[in-house]
Amino acid sequence: MKDGRKILEKARKIQQQENKTISVSTEAPVCSKTKQHLQKNGIEVREP
Repeated sequence: MKDGRKILEKARKIQQQENKTISVSTEAPVCSKTKQHLQKNGIEVREP
């Protein structure tokens, strides 16, 4: 969840400056709570 908060903080900065949609692509396992938290805040999580 801590990683999710860091990702969300960085994504918000990008969204404010560039008005872009953010997605995260990773091959590492993502905790279901973190994935839900990011998706709830408009960040797509892509896994292979």
